[in-house]
Amino acid sequence: MQDTAQPEALDLRRQGDLLWVRLNDPERANALSPRMLEELTAVYRRPLLQEGVRALLLTAAGRNFSGGADLEHLRSLADAGPKQIAATLSASGTSSSRCCGRRP
Repeated sequence: MQDTAQPEALDLRRQGDLLWVRLNDPERANALSPRMLEELTAVYRRPLLQEGVRALLLTAAGRNFSGGADLEHLRSLADAGPKQIAATLSASGTSSSRCCGRRP
């Protein structure tokens, strides 16, 4: 893969033309934190087809695939106004459309 930085919240493993992506924060039920979403977005946006990857398999460590949104992060935004919340979510890559939208 072109980007040599290893993600912290994900484990990546290449097997032939398959890329295994594992959510790796089982202590927190693989909650979708800003960091995890940012890393998922980065993996998703890589030029995988140019690298011979034909499929991406998303799995998770631990008992839970994902507990959903990172509630600690959402609680930290509780006192912020709507504009600050939107700016924080946008800057952190938390928007689901950035992570899961159509590939450019």
